Amino acid sequence: MVTDRSEIPELLRELEYLRDHKIEVGLFGEDGHMLMIATVHEFGAPQVNIPERSFMRTTIDEKDSEISRMIDIQIGKVIDREISGEAALGRIGEYVKNLIQRRITDISRPPNKPGTIAQKGSSNPLIDTGRMRASITWRIV
Repeated sequence: MVTDRSEIPELLRELEYLRDHKIEVGLFGEDGHMLMIATVHEFGAPQVNIPERSFMRTTIDEKDSEISRMIDIQIGKVIDREISGEAALGRIGEYVKNLIQRRITDISRPPNKPGTIAQKGSSNPLIDTGRMRASITWRIV
């Protein structure tokens, strides 16, 4: 009697999961006020003299090779049957979320105006209460 110990059917299910799902990272519509604030900072608002301080697009652009390497590692782990496709996407989502949050913390240009710094008590242009930074999340769709 021959016993099939192949994990190919399970692997195919995980690869199909990866094919059929994607990760979204950012702020989502649950908090419209925070989404508006993030959009203003990401793209700027010239009509009210707020400069662009992109934290999402620049993170993705500047960290593209690191993100690609992370994706390759996680897909390799799925192929090696170490983790599920869902777990791989979760790890990738968390990684990109952390990169964006770090960018929000580190960004310093363009600087806030002196009056804004005095009002906030901080010179970090993207952190006042920390709520926007904490609102960065990810989801699998």
